[in-house]
Amino acid sequence: LTVSGTGATATVSAGTQIVIDSNALNGYTNSNCLSYDTVNSFSIVSFSVSTPKTCSLSISGTNLTAGTVATVSNNSTDQLTLCAWNKYHGKVIYMYRNSSEDLYYNVGTSNSNGTITVSSGNEGLFDNVINYKADNTVVSCDPSSGETLVVIQDGDNKKGQGGDTVWSSSGTLSGTTITFGSLTQISNIVGMAGTYSGRALEPIEDGKLMYVTSLQTTSPV
Repeated sequence: LTVSGTGATATVSAGTQIVIDSNALNGYTNSNCLSYDTVNSFSIVSFSVSTPKTCSLSISGTNLTAGTVATVSNNSTDQLTLCAWNKYHGKVIYMYRNSSEDLYYNVGTSNSNGTITVSSGNEGLFDNVINYKADNTVVSCDPSSGETLVVIQDGDNKKGQGGDTVWSSSGTLSGTTITFGSLTQISNIVGMAGTYSGRALEPIEDGKLMYVTSLQTTSPV
């Protein structure tokens, strides 16, 4: 999309759309399925077609060129695949669930030729307590420290706190392995169930990230 002008007179024009994969997607995509490689200057998209997938998107003017689609994991999934660019380490972080609703992660390397290298043998289990759904997980990275932050919503009350409580964990990347800390409940907020893309997590300055979500009317904040 190209924005011309400012304020009330600004206009938005769309470039030519392209097909990345002609197979039927599992789930859908949202803002956490697109990231930007600041080293090689191309976008990275993640999606699911039976298994988690990814590819690069190069931009020239308003034209997009998709790189070769790579498989992130051999885990079967019926939900979307999330991605986040780790500027500090120059890596791509992927989050996805398997058919048992366990949440996994993997780490990819984006190359200057537009390919993305991911080894399914490097994936790790993030958590197998909460039943993860496509709409309750967001992932982002702190550009100043390289820490990976995951925020999830406990839609099935597996943690026993009542309702859609919100939990987070940060992880340290070394090579292609992330060591995550324990999940910690964020305050006492109760998230809104079934909002799908109704939450976001973005770095706003070094050491700080902002989390936005929809709340139930019964939430105490």
